[in-house]
Amino acid sequence: MGKLIRYATAVIIFVIVGLMRMSDIESDNTLRRIAREVHGVKTEPPTPLVLSADKQRKVAEMMRHAWNNYKLYAWGKDELKPMSKRAHLTSISRGGDLGTTIVNSMDTLYLMGMNNEFQEGRDWIANHFHINDIDRELSVFETTVHFVGGFLSCYALTGDTVFRDKAVEVADALLPAFDTPTGIPYPLINPSNKALRPYYWAGGNSILSEVGALHMEFTYLSEITGNNIYREKVARIRDLLHNVQKPDGLYPNFINPRNGLWGQRGMFALASTTLQNSLSDRYMDVAKNLTQTCHEAYDQADTKLSPETFRFSGEVEARALKYSEKMYLMRPDTFESYFILWRLTKDQKYRDWGWEAVQALEKYCRVEGGYTGLQNVYQSKPLGDDVQQSWFLAQTLKYLYLLFSDDSLLPLDEWVFNTEAHPFPIKDKNPLYRAAIKPAIAIHEDNSL
Repeated sequence: MGKLIRYATAVIIFVIVGLMRMSDIESDNTLRRIAREVHGVKTEPPTPLVLSADKQRKVAEMMRHAWNNYKLYAWGKDELKPMSKRAHLTSISRGGDLGTTIVNSMDTLYLMGMNNEFQEGRDWIANHFHINDIDRELSVFETTVHFVGGFLSCYALTGDTVFRDKAVEVADALLPAFDTPTGIPYPLINPSNKALRPYYWAGGNSILSEVGALHMEFTYLSEITGNNIYREKVARIRDLLHNVQKPDGLYPNFINPRNGLWGQRGMFALASTTLQNSLSDRYMDVAKNLTQTCHEAYDQADTKLSPETFRFSGEVEARALKYSEKMYLMRPDTFESYFILWRLTKDQKYRDWGWEAVQALEKYCRVEGGYTGLQNVYQSKPLGDDVQQSWFLAQTLKYLYLLFSDDSLLPLDEWVFNTEAHPFPIKDKNPLYRAAIKPAIAIHEDNSL
C-alpha cells in the first residue's frame, strides 16, 4: 500500500509539474504573439511541444519497427536488408547465422519494457545459439563485445542463468586465442577447429584497442562464475602493456602476439567526473568541444546525419570529401556523447540535438522493412545502403532512448557501458552485480585446510 501511495503521489506531482510547465510555455507564447501584433509582425503558430516522455516513446516505437521487420524477414540471421527484405549475410559472424541482432538487441528490449519481444529473443538464444557449431573465422574482439557482453548484460539485468551460461560458452570458445607466448590473443579464431590467425593486413599484429577492450567482459565473467581463468587471461594483457616500453611514452596501434613488439607507430566527459583531479575541467571542455564538432558534422549535411568520415582543411570543416566517406552507417557514437553529456551537465541542447537526429532518421532512414543506412548524406534524396546494422538496435536506439529517460534508468554511478553499449553493473555500487558466492573452505578435525 505504501508503494502504491508513493507511486500515486509521484504521478500527481508529475502531472502538476507538467501542467505548470505547459502553462508557462502557453503564457510565453501569448506574450510573443502580442509583441508581434504590436510591432506589426505576422503571427506564426507556436512550435508544438513534444515532451521528453513522448520522445522516449517515439524511440521505442522505432525499436519495435526495426525488431519486427528483422523478425519477419531475417529471424536468426545476423542482420536485415530492410529494402530488399531479406537477411544480410556479410556481417559480424561472416556467415550470417549467429543471430547478432537478437543478442545485441536484448538489453535494449528489456530497458524499453518490450517483454514479449525479449522473451522471443531469450527463447531463440536458449535453443538455437551454439557458437561451437560455427566452422569459420570470428573476430575475438567483435565476438566478445557483442555476444559475451550482450549475454552478461542480460544476466545482470534479469538474473536468468541462461545468459550467464551462454556467456561462458562463448568465452570458452575464444580462450585458445590467448594461448600465445605473450598472452596477447590472435584476433581471429575458428570456434569449431580452434584454428587461429592474425590480421594479414596488419602485418601479423593484433590491434591494441581490440585486445585492450576485452578486460571488462572477461573480468566480470570471472566475478559471476567464480572461475578465475577469464580474469587471468586479460590481466596478463594488462601486465604486459603496463611493463612494455612505450615509444615516446605513447602506445602505438598494433602489437605482435608472438613477441610482444609494437607494430607500426601512431572518454573525456566521464574522465572529468571519475578522476576528479586538476585536469577534470579540461577533460570536460574537451568532451564538450568534441561533441560540438560531431554535431557540426550532422548539422552541415543535407540529411542532418553525419558522414562516416569528415575532415578539416583550409576549404572545409567537419565535412566529408571523398564519396566513400559520405555514407551514413547508423553509428551511435555521437548519440552516446549526447546522452553522457546530458546526464552530466543537463544542458538542454544535447536533448535537442538528439531529437533532431530522431527526426532525420525517421525522414531519411525509415523504410517499410526497417531502417537503412545512407549512401550520401549530402543529397536531399539519398539512396539507402540496404543494411539495418545490429548496432542500430543495440546502441543507436538505446542511447537515444536513454537520452530522453529519467536519470534513474541506468544511473552512471551504478552502470558502465561496454564497447557495444551493453550496460554492466559497477562492483560494490550496484546490487545487480551478482557476484558468485565463494564456496566455504572445509576445515578438518585437525584444523588443517
